[in-house]
Amino acid sequence: MEYKNSIIYKLYIKGYVFYGASTKSLKDILKMLKSHSTATKCKNTKLFNVINHLGFENVEISIVEHFKCNSKQELNKRCWDIVNKKKNNPLLLNVRFAK
Repeated sequence: MEYKNSIIYKLYIKGYVFYGASTKSLKDILKMLKSHSTATKCKNTKLFNVINHLGFENVEISIVEHFKCNSKQELNKRCWDIVNKKKNNPLLLNVRFAK
């Protein structure tokens, strides 16, 4: 997998926010989220509960940062660094925080 064109993205759903990291385009991320929002294994997660309750049409996505790295671990660490700075936001949907 190629990580030199990775992104950190933010989902905004009527005030709720979720941060993620990917090597995919925003369009592909939204397509994946839409299919996952109806998958049984994802229905009980905090993110998908909000998406399903408020409606997928209310999901907005934006790039927070373009991040060049060499591995999934580096990309995820950068994402969690950003999440940890936002962890006091009661509408943050990321449920675990890096140490």
